[in-house]
Amino acid sequence: MHTYFKHSLSITALLIPTFIFGLTSAYGSGMSPDKTVLLIDEGQGEATMNVTNTDSGPSLLVSAVYNLDGDDEDIILVSPPMARLEAGDTQSVRFILEHKAPLEVQLLRRVTFEGIPPNTESSSSKVGMTLMHDMPVIVSPKGLKKDLTPWKHLTWTAAAGKLIVRNPSPYVVRLLPVVELLPGDQSVSLPKTYILPGQTLNLDLPKDQRVVATHINIKPANLHGYAAEPFSAPIK
Repeated sequence: MHTYFKHSLSITALLIPTFIFGLTSAYGSGMSPDKTVLLIDEGQGEATMNVTNTDSGPSLLVSAVYNLDGDDEDIILVSPPMARLEAGDTQSVRFILEHKAPLEVQLLRRVTFEGIPPNTESSSSKVGMTLMHDMPVIVSPKGLKKDLTPWKHLTWTAAAGKLIVRNPSPYVVRLLPVVELLPGDQSVSLPKTYILPGQTLNLDLPKDQRVVATHINIKPANLHGYAAEPFSAPIK
């Protein structure tokens, strides 16, 4: 890493010493990706994200892919992992798939883009604030047909005080972590904002459920990360 740039601080890590030690000022940098979701097709083997430094000065762009809980297989190489960008410059970041066995279902990862500002102040009363973009990465098997509404594959059943949701499809389903129960005004919470291929979740139904629910209502996200129309499905 260039000595021109100070060590990276996350926003959370910065705010704690700011209040405790009375640091008097801070400045921030902004890295703006050109997409809200990174999509990688196994058949192409890689994808690209263009990231622009929207700050008024130079920053070090640090790009990294990380795994979700319970999945420790590193399958994506980032190039370059670091790049110095002047104000207004755009860097093309490549994400190269290194998965050896053919994929059978979509995989979900996360990518972060962090801008580390220069350390130009000798005074300890001023520190650099880093702003980080954190977004999903969806890797699709070669030849998998694009499905714009993968949440329609989910199945919902109720038994013994549980709402059971299954994803029998090869698609990652992303949605708000609240499942509305219909009829009525009650809901249950999902543990995550996604349901992976082949995953089954057992959700606790409200103990004070006043009306037996016959349908659920969810608010999914489309392929590009934007809110789709709410979707209702029967509880079987």
